[in-house]
Amino acid sequence: MLYEQNGDRMPQYQKRKIHPHSEEELVGLSEGLKIVIWDKTESKTIVLKSGDAAILPHNTWHSPLPNDEVSVRNIEDYAGTVVSDKDGPR
Repeated sequence: MLYEQNGDRMPQYQKRKIHPHSEEELVGLSEGLKIVIWDKTESKTIVLKSGDAAILPHNTWHSPLPNDEVSVRNIEDYAGTVVSDKDGPR
């Protein structure tokens, strides 16, 4: 399974990440990408299809879950980003 982000092909992806200082904009370029988003009380899952866009609020834990090979473009300020491979986001 490959996850392509901004032209970089990655065989793995982080389980969870959070950007404390910026929003993240994602645009689906191919296939479908599930994204789990956690707020203070619950989680929700969105599916980003080719041509879809999503904006993830700053300081929000989220996790990409590709079903197969996917391509996405994203815009984010990576400074200060926290990455976690733990099963729980908090």
